Amino acid sequence: MENAKFSAPVENGPKSAVTSNVATFSTDCDISVWSEFNGKGIQANNQTKSSVFWVPRGSTKVLHVRLSTTAQKVISTLLDRFQIEDNPQKFALYEHTIEGEQEVSVRKLFDDESPLGLLFRWTENGPDQFNQLLGVKRLVLQENETGDIEVN
Repeated sequence: MENAKFSAPVENGPKSAVTSNVATFSTDCDISVWSEFNGKGIQANNQTKSSVFWVPRGSTKVLHVRLSTTAQKVISTLLDRFQIEDNPQKFALYEHTIEGEQEVSVRKLFDDESPLGLLFRWTENGPDQFNQLLGVKRLVLQENETGDIEVN
């Protein structure tokens, strides 16, 4: 099993960052997630109750993921690890790519997409290219856009 260390400083915006310096291929990895975000949530019980949560900047949690682990499972696990009782459908993983000093392109991962598979695609052109991509790409956990929330 390979260890993939996930950490990234976040400046002005993203609520949680997940990146990696994995240089080898494996179907499962341990990842540590460095996080910073504030948000409001709904307690997970039959009563609707507002709550506010804050994860201290630099908080780290280790997740064991497989190639088959979906973005939705990563989100649920992160919420559990940070003891946030909220609907996982209110959050999404996004791929952020820095494209200039002030510009970031954003792509929302599909719920059934593999975050580890995405990181492996970043390695297709070799370790040097991968290390360069880590300087401009991030996987970011953040709240869904209001119109994207699907509550069942």
